[in-house]
Amino acid sequence: NRRLVAVFMSEVLLKVLIEDEKEEALFNYIENVIVELENSQEIPNTYPLFFLFNLSSYLGFYPSKLNAEFPYFDLQNGCFTEQEFGHIYFIKGKDLNNFKALLFEKKEDLSNTDRKKMILILLDYYKLHHHELKNLKSHAVIEQLRQ
Repeated sequence: NRRLVAVFMSEVLLKVLIEDEKEEALFNYIENVIVELENSQEIPNTYPLFFLFNLSSYLGFYPSKLNAEFPYFDLQNGCFTEQEFGHIYFIKGKDLNNFKALLFEKKEDLSNTDRKKMILILLDYYKLHHHELKNLKSHAVIEQLRQ
């Protein structure tokens, strides 16, 4: 499990990090994640999701927590909203509840189905914010091994 998570994180980092760019805060974050991963006895199945959320803050598009009571989250603009408008990148209902639980770090575990769905939502979120994570192979492999 730990190795699979590390492979996923490595693959994501290979796609989002810009060569020759020195980001001390990002480096420190990655170092802390690696140490945490090595020292954790048990890794929650949501760990890769928290990693994607936290990494987005270092890349400049962490989701806004304002107006979290609104019924939609606009993936394109990174904020909660009262209605869908102008595009199709909104989440609501159960997906929104899971997204909020992760955003506010209130959920340790998700069902396999919900976790898969949340990974896809976060990959879309990254794509909308100019970090194309297409052709990630590790998350599909991880899902196959968990079945």
